[in-house]
Amino acid sequence: MLEIRGVCKEFGDKIILKDINLTVENGTIVGLLGKNGAGKSTLIKCINQLYRFQGEIKVNGINYRQNSEKYLRNVGVLLEPSYYEYMSAIENLKSYASLSGVSYKNIENEMKALLDIMGLGDSINKNVREFSFGMKQKLGVAMALAKKPDVLVLDEPTIGVDPKGLVAMFDILRDLAKKENTAIIFSSNNLKEVQDMSDRISFLKNGEIIQTVDTEKLLEKENSYVITAQKAIKEKERLERKCNCVVREKQISTENYKDMNVVLNYLINTDNPILNVERENHFLKKFYE
Repeated sequence: MLEIRGVCKEFGDKIILKDINLTVENGTIVGLLGKNGAGKSTLIKCINQLYRFQGEIKVNGINYRQNSEKYLRNVGVLLEPSYYEYMSAIENLKSYASLSGVSYKNIENEMKALLDIMGLGDSINKNVREFSFGMKQKLGVAMALAKKPDVLVLDEPTIGVDPKGLVAMFDILRDLAKKENTAIIFSSNNLKEVQDMSDRISFLKNGEIIQTVDTEKLLEKENSYVITAQKAIKEKERLERKCNCVVREKQISTENYKDMNVVLNYLINTDNPILNVERENHFLKKFYE
């Protein structure tokens, strides 16, 4: 479990973090959502003890000042990871794992399995200098996982990762939280990624957590649905009379689930294939305004 209490951070006269209080329980994923400059990376660096700060951060009840070795051993971090560019992915991972203080029955096989899980199984012997940015991000997550941490802290882990890799990463983190009981916190400025991956969302604005909410409860309210059809809607007025919706060429917006079903049935009955159905949350949009 990760406990953050009264954390404040200043650089000179500039206040970066103001009285941050947050708990990430075991088996839970918390998304830290905020614009660039909101303080997300600073908070993550404080968790990893890269900055001095006021307040207290505990991992499994342990304060860094009480036992720094045990604190850091229980934290896996993705934060601007560094690699040996002329070493392979498996060599980088084995090197990092050996320094982490964790014991392995067969480090070679376990690191291969970890790279395979991250979608890097075909590139384990390739030099990291040949990796794309997205592949390096995946390797960075693998390095964080190699410590078998109780608390996993990821700073914008999805940057540069392709859509297929995103789905795989989400599945890995969910499994890690539920099966290994890991407490996970990650930062992002991407609305959809945060709501798709998190159990709870903490909204960070101007260095303050203005609200922390359950993702499920947040998505139950203030939603609208956008349906995209393959062909333009010919009977715009007819459809708008059938339900509360707005038709724009191939897209139809509705404000509730019932009207969305009316639209879907209309498209099916008029042989107009449905390309996409997307839910938008107005609270999340207002947060960015």
